[in-house]
Formats: sequence, structure tokens, C-alpha cells
Amino acid sequence: MPITPLDLFDILEAHIDVSSLSSICINREDVFGLFAENGDQEYGGVTWEVLKIYRAILKHDFQQLMEKYLSASQDVLAYIGDALRTGDAATVRSLAEDFKSASVVFVAENVSNLAAQLEFFVTKHALEEASKLFKELHVQFEWTRKELLRKSIVLRASSRI
Repeated sequence: MPITPLDLFDILEAHIDVSSLSSICINREDVFGLFAENGDQEYGGVTWEVLKIYRAILKHDFQQLMEKYLSASQDVLAYIGDALRTGDAATVRSLAEDFKSASVVFVAENVSNLAAQLEFFVTKHALEEASKLFKELHVQFEWTRKELLRKSIVLRASSRI
């Protein structure tokens, strides 16, 4: 089972008196800070700073909005795949444009860039190249999805500190 540094800190804190360890000066906030700032540009190009701003602005709606993006994105990818298989360039272009814009909102830069490239190839009627790029987009989205979910968990945990 995966365990986060915050989970580990909670377990250790429950079984030992962390404050009595004079050689270590650490608390939950320190653990969160180390974990939260580890690699701003991870797999999907998802940055902490923008997600923190969104959460501060949207408060409780942030989680729901992110979940909708992740769920809808999987559907959009399926529709893009179907449209590519049938050679429906207009649908691919439209869906790629929408996917590009939605991904920018969640700072999923790599996904957004690949969706823009997909849109470009389809506009140039290069469906074979678009199909190859679609596979890369699908993989990149999966990395981004996992990264957004991980960061979402950390953001929720940090609001309880």
C-alpha cells in the first residue's frame, strides 16, 4: 500500500514523542512542505503554485472541478480515438481544441501541448501522424491524471494541518 510522508509522520507521531527528539526539529508542516514542493514540474507538467491558487480561490469546489476534468477527459480521449479510427477529422479537431483548453486550466502543460499538436496534424489532414500522437497524448494524460490525483490528496491533507 502506498504511504505518503504525511501518513508516515502521523504513524511515527502516534508511537513516539517527536518533540523529544532534540536533534530533529520537524513537524507536520515541515513534512508537508518537503513533500509538496518536491518537483514542481513532474510527469504532467502540473505545477503546485497554480493548483494552490485554484484551491484558495475555489475552496471546496476545487476538488469537484478537478474530478470532473479527470472524468470528462477520459471520455474525451475515447471520443478522439473513435473519431481518429473513423477518419472524422472535424470531430478530432474540435475535441482536441476543447481538451487543450481544459488541460491548460489545470496546468497540465504537456497534455495541452500534445492536444494542440494533435489539432494541428488533423487540420493538415495528417491522420496517420495524428494517430501516433494520440497514443502519446493518452500516455501523457495518464501520467498527468496520476499526478493531479496525488497533488489533490496532498492539498486536501494540507488543509487539515
